[in-house]
Amino acid sequence: MKQPTWLLTFSTLWLALVSFLYPIPHTVALRDLVLLVGCVVLIWKLKPKFHLPDARLARTALVILALLSLWTLVQTSLFGLMPQQSFSLWHNWLNSIIAMFLGILVGQTSQHDVSHDAATARLVTAVAAAAIFHLVWLLGYQLWLTVLDQSFWARTPFAEKDWHGVILNFLFALLLAEAFFRSIWKNKFLLVNTPQLAILIVATGLASITIMARIAVIVMVVLIAAACLAYVARVRLSRSILFGLALIAVVTLSMVSWSVIKDKRWSNFLASAKIGMQIDTYRYWQEPGRTPLPQTESGTPVEESAYLRIAWATVALREIERHPLGVGFGYKAFGVAVNDHYGLNTLLESSHSGLLDFTLANGLPGIALWLALSVTLMLLGWRAFAAGSPTGLMLFLFVLGYLVRCALDGQLSGWRLEWYALVTGLLTGITLRQQKK
Repeated sequence: MKQPTWLLTFSTLWLALVSFLYPIPHTVALRDLVLLVGCVVLIWKLKPKFHLPDARLARTALVILALLSLWTLVQTSLFGLMPQQSFSLWHNWLNSIIAMFLGILVGQTSQHDVSHDAATARLVTAVAAAAIFHLVWLLGYQLWLTVLDQSFWARTPFAEKDWHGVILNFLFALLLAEAFFRSIWKNKFLLVNTPQLAILIVATGLASITIMARIAVIVMVVLIAAACLAYVARVRLSRSILFGLALIAVVTLSMVSWSVIKDKRWSNFLASAKIGMQIDTYRYWQEPGRTPLPQTESGTPVEESAYLRIAWATVALREIERHPLGVGFGYKAFGVAVNDHYGLNTLLESSHSGLLDFTLANGLPGIALWLALSVTLMLLGWRAFAAGSPTGLMLFLFVLGYLVRCALDGQLSGWRLEWYALVTGLLTGITLRQQKK
């Protein structure tokens, strides 16, 4: 069997390194250097020429992306409350577009290899391998804490737990898609055997519980439900299949139940959320920590995370009503709107909902275009999966998982958006080529 070309080897290692660096704090300069090297090598070797793809959905996605990019500039110029700040943050959007096209370019390196299927598998496996390394790092760190007789719950080796929740959700989408693809088409794509795949899926689910990341658990449940629906749509139901789906449901419910039991914040969620919606009565959300926490009807302090998320979401919806065309591009739009309306000078930036932040920044036309782009990519992935493409299901679940996560947390910016754009570009490019075979 022939060895892979140097370009494919370079692309695989480069993709793994970039994916590994994205979640690690204080690596922006190194990551940008690695991205620049990859960009130069790929453009030099591939000499890409811009042309619209043959697939109608792919062309539609590119048109929507172009319209959205243009709208963010026009909208910020016309309606931005702090246009100078907004334009200074626009580089994040530009970086994400560049990352997306780099992902597409990386996918093209598989055309230079003797085995297209093996080459594309190497590339996607490189992304998964980087996330798996983070998974092992996280679980290894928690195991070390256990050896030291310290509590490992909600402990992470670096950054906050929501950062690791993103890694786990991205990895889970790829692994879950692979598992269901193997079950339906009796073939494998990622370069791991079936027992290893099962262990990784279980470990990813357990890790989301050990870091006490409620949103990560919710996203995983949505992905499991979507994957089961995709499975049912592609196979003829039988007793064995129904038994398997029931087993998945039991395991999923057990995982959720364990998360609820171990994370005491769930017990006070509804009462805290009720207080959080009363934004004019309780102003703790404006400057958290300056005043005592509000109390529930039972006299106990609210659960801070639930209260703040609901309060900020309520405020964001109210501000969107006041600014239906947005207040200017950027993840700081929520803070800009709050300070402008209430005459404050708080340090608030995000409402902790990426979709609400994006709507407040870019207006209702902006969020409509973003949702249209996401749905178009999901349809592209679904149709490719129906035709037997493994990356089609990966694309579908990857975009769906990120969309759900952005609805529940402020994730539509920074390294999360860039990494999402890179992997989405890779999966889209590979999916389109698989459809041509």
